[in-house]
Amino acid sequence: LDACLLMSLDTSQWRASIAEDWRRLQLAPPELRNDRRAVALALRQDGAALEFASETLRSDRGLVLKAVERCGPALRHALGEAATDREIVLASVRQDWKAMEFAAPSFRKDKEVLLAAVAGSSDKAWQALDFAAPELRGDQDIILAAVGQSGEALRLADKSLRADKEFMQKAVEIDGRVLHYADLELRGEKSLLLEAVRQSSWTVDCAPEEILQDRQFMLDVLKVNPDALRYMPGSLRGDADFVLAAARQNVASLPHALPELLNSPDLALRAAENGLMGYEPQESQIMSSVQPAYFCGRWRYSDDLAASDGE
Repeated sequence: LDACLLMSLDTSQWRASIAEDWRRLQLAPPELRNDRRAVALALRQDGAALEFASETLRSDRGLVLKAVERCGPALRHALGEAATDREIVLASVRQDWKAMEFAAPSFRKDKEVLLAAVAGSSDKAWQALDFAAPELRGDQDIILAAVGQSGEALRLADKSLRADKEFMQKAVEIDGRVLHYADLELRGEKSLLLEAVRQSSWTVDCAPEEILQDRQFMLDVLKVNPDALRYMPGSLRGDADFVLAAARQNVASLPHALPELLNSPDLALRAAENGLMGYEPQESQIMSSVQPAYFCGRWRYSDDLAASDGE
């Protein structure tokens, strides 16, 4: 509507106009911004409309609650006791974890509020840990809830948890990729590594060098996930004895050997001798094996195959 026309509206007409488009509230005269019915009509459409309400109504507990239930970050516009009302803060972070940024400092120490934030529907809800007080970054319940959203959440956890084997076992069972953020000593724990690799083949690269050079254990790893050969050291991927031993366990490992080995006539002969005559690597398989062995220096969100295709 034309601004001049809006200015000529009476109260009932203003309410009707706001009911059509909440953004008109920002153009309304002060008495309409202080009109509870008009503001409620705007909030039914978008909680962000709270910004344009009068200071009196931005302190109104009922209206503020309605606002944050639709738009959590509208908490930033709350005033007075409404801004520190626990029920309102809980409703806001449940609706959108980003509301944690606007919660009073005391709520950053509130376990229930943090749990509500990290358990939100957004796949980024774990980032609410950025606003957690230090003592809550060491709370197992909160960190495990965040790991349920994304294994990357572990990077925001207290170091004591990342060095706790019992806790890491729980975390790895939720998302194997958390091994990337484990204490270096725990990355060499074979039980943790096997569970991580079972879920994500690239996590084998998180193991310390001495574990990566343990040929028998690496064969055990390949029993769990044959694709893990793709991320093992070149010394193993280019070793015919090791590759054939892996292929005897599961032929799916074979495409992840080094290309020069895959193209070797000697390997073909030895594969035939090992009963692997039916295997003929396709060009796409050979190309997919031309992957750097080390991926643990960066986080990988997509599944292994899609990630390798794109790198």
